[in-house]
Amino acid sequence: MLIPSLEFQLEKQSQTHYYRRSQEIHDHVFAPKSGGIMAYMTGEGKGIQPGDYLILGDDYQSQQYQVDKINYYATPPDMWIALLKQVRG
Repeated sequence: MLIPSLEFQLEKQSQTHYYRRSQEIHDHVFAPKSGGIMAYMTGEGKGIQPGDYLILGDDYQSQQYQVDKINYYATPPDMWIALLKQVRG
C-alpha cells in the first residue's frame, strides 16, 4: 500500500509577527533603504521565515513588511537579520 505524499500539507503558511517601537525596549534595529520601500532589520524571535510578514508599529502608526531573506545568528540562536520589502496597502 502506498502512503500519499504529505508534501501539500507541509507547505508553509505565512505568519505575521508584531514588533513595537519603544524608547524603553530595544529588541530590534530597523534600517530603511530605498526610501523605505526596502529595509534591513535585526531582531530576536524564532520561527520567522521568508514570506512571513512583520508589522512594525508605535502609538500612532504601523507599517507592514514582508521578509524577503533572513539569516539567523549562531549566538544567540534566536537573533536574526532580514531584508524586508514594504507591503503597500
